[in-house]
Amino acid sequence: QEAATGQKIPTLACKSAALSPKKKATASGPVPERRKQTSSREKSGAPFGRKQQDFWCHLLYKSSQVVPPGNMPKKPRSARRKKGGAMAGGDDEVGSVDDIDVLSETYTVADSVTTARDLDDDFAEFDEQGPLTSVTEEEEEHVSRAALSAASRSSKLSDALSLASTVPTEKRSAKRESYLRSLFKAVTQYATGEEGQETILSKVDDVVIPACTAGLRAGVARPAEQYAACRVLEATAVVLGGDMDEYCEAIHDLLVKAVKATGRAAQVRVAAIRALSMSLFVCGTDMVATNACLDLCEAVCAPTFRGEEVDPHLRAAALDCWALLSTTVADAYIAGDDIDGIDGGNGRGVVILPLLQQCLDHANVELRSAAGECVALIHEARLNMGIEDEEGENATERRYRRGSWDGTEWEVMMDEVKQRVAELSVESGYR
Repeated sequence: QEAATGQKIPTLACKSAALSPKKKATASGPVPERRKQTSSREKSGAPFGRKQQDFWCHLLYKSSQVVPPGNMPKKPRSARRKKGGAMAGGDDEVGSVDDIDVLSETYTVADSVTTARDLDDDFAEFDEQGPLTSVTEEEEEHVSRAALSAASRSSKLSDALSLASTVPTEKRSAKRESYLRSLFKAVTQYATGEEGQETILSKVDDVVIPACTAGLRAGVARPAEQYAACRVLEATAVVLGGDMDEYCEAIHDLLVKAVKATGRAAQVRVAAIRALSMSLFVCGTDMVATNACLDLCEAVCAPTFRGEEVDPHLRAAALDCWALLSTTVADAYIAGDDIDGIDGGNGRGVVILPLLQQCLDHANVELRSAAGECVALIHEARLNMGIEDEEGENATERRYRRGSWDGTEWEVMMDEVKQRVAELSVESGYR
């Protein structure tokens, strides 16, 4: 090695290389042989060593196609966490819910409806007892079926109300939505008869309204949860019936805020204005509240509301609600003119005729349909304003002079509206 390299190797290194590892010499003498240690892995009979385990773990990690933390792709901008806010789409989201496209136009909370086949399945076990042989047995069977069905409905209604009572304290939005959907199904399908009405009436202040209030919390509840809460309030109004001004007062401010909130989903605002109108139509007797709701409908059905463009579906819903509530108002306050005690002297329907004419030219079919229904209602109210004083008038004159638009400032506009309605009716016939 010295001849090949031209360098002199130290003597101590040559002696060390020549000796075996067990017989290496040092200045103090030979190195004592080390005792072989048995690790806990070898005692336990583990098949792999530490290096082999790391190697196989690395292979499993790569085969699972998990992207290492350093190479993870960036999230889309809509899914990133905002500064000071929660992750978008989380169950406990506290951020804003300004995305108006979260709910589709055909979204509904009524995901299932009990059919006749479902009722037959519920009583299938009862039917397996065999055919009946007498009229008495058939009557007894009918009574037993009715009693069993009523007990089943009452039990399901109680279960739904029990779950709804936990909505204000539930932290997960998905759970709250599920409980509200179950409550809507229970109110619309199981709260039947006087017993169901009394059950809802006994729980409306303690369960129904608190659950819906929690479901309509802005910034916390998801749009689907808010929509379900509004639908529950609407269905509850139908079950409770008339002379329930306390219920209307309890939910009025809550629903008005939901309608006016331009950042909420359009379907949520639609459900809110429908629930408000239905509660006033069915339960309310206060005409002041009814007129306030009519004012809100007229404001929302405009092209812009609070500086922002209004969704066509919301405008159509506002017109539908306006038409519903206007049936509770006297005809003169809808289609009259020169009325004492009203600003401008014209009825509500006469004032919004220019707006309805614009809606008839809109591309949205629902908005055109709602505007056409409002025009028909206003025209009918105008015709119903007949001449009360029949002195000096024969039957023919009274017939053709009842509430006519002739000679008024609205005559030309009504002729244009009638022409447009005729054109739309022809188009719909071809389709």
